[in-house]
Amino acid sequence: NTQEASVAVSGTMGEESFEFTPMTMTMKRVKGPSARPASARADAKPVELHEGVKLSEQHKMLERFAGTWDADMEMMGQKFKGEMVWTLGYGGLWLTLDFKAKVMGQDFQGHGMVGYDSNRKSYVGAWVDSWTPSMMLTTGSFENGVFTENGKTINPATGEPTRSRHTSRFVDDNTIEWQMFDVDADGEASPTLK
Repeated sequence: NTQEASVAVSGTMGEESFEFTPMTMTMKRVKGPSARPASARADAKPVELHEGVKLSEQHKMLERFAGTWDADMEMMGQKFKGEMVWTLGYGGLWLTLDFKAKVMGQDFQGHGMVGYDSNRKSYVGAWVDSWTPSMMLTTGSFENGVFTENGKTINPATGEPTRSRHTSRFVDDNTIEWQMFDVDADGEASPTLK
């Protein structure tokens, strides 16, 4: 059970332009689900929800991501390995994601968190990583087996606000097809990462 994808990325960083040829990534679940409270202590007791707070069906959908996944990536003719760990915690309300890889000789680390906001009737999240100085904030939905997040952040090359869309489609319990799109001012999406 694997996921394969491709990426085309180009742009400018300061005065330098760059263009990456397509990247492919294969992810396989190697362990999971990792449904445990987010805690520095492995022996911590599960967190109980506050009185009146109940897990909705939307919260329970996040359980599908929980686990450890190996990522085999290929970009610009080079192969890289990475690891993703999704952990369901905080009483089942929030899912955290930790990703690490060595890409083109550089360490890359990312950390995200997503949950369902029952008041807004939307999934909400945040993402930070070691290559960009701005946090991405997301809102999203989980419909017809596809988890969609719409992100807003600052483009590190231009300093301007930028939008993106990320989709995760479960092919089966151990396979996710993930893709990232840039979204322009008119709301048109073009694929950038898969």
